[in-house]
Amino acid sequence: MADQAISELLAPTLERWSRGDFSHWDDCFASDLLVTGFDADGAQRARGPEEVDGYLRRFFRQFSDYRIEVEDLEQVASEVLLMEGHQTGTGRRSGLTIRETLYIVFRFAGSNLIEMHWHPRREGALEAAGLGSDRSEAGESPFPSA
Repeated sequence: MADQAISELLAPTLERWSRGDFSHWDDCFASDLLVTGFDADGAQRARGPEEVDGYLRRFFRQFSDYRIEVEDLEQVASEVLLMEGHQTGTGRRSGLTIRETLYIVFRFAGSNLIEMHWHPRREGALEAAGLGSDRSEAGESPFPSA
């Protein structure tokens, strides 16, 4: 069970994400928020409002109906939550529909979100947040090889 105060801070944002609404999602962001993730171009990293906003806008723009469905929210350390769920959407260019497993680590300092680490594997999200065992080499793609 996740820390109730932090869960209550995230609840409105996660509920909007489930509907594909990513507006006003930065209400609790720290001014130096760090976001890491992977996309078709590989590992991504953004820090601060301008970089984070630019990275996430580029990411969301790839889809016509992107949503995040939350299945579980687990406290993994003090002021750190791990979300398990799925990302779904239809590619604007390809027209292909995706439904992929997604893990996001949310690290708070008080009521401010200071880090978000998006990853298709639980271990990858935890490692990106400095919480997992270092089982993979830096820069290794999180996506299974075909």
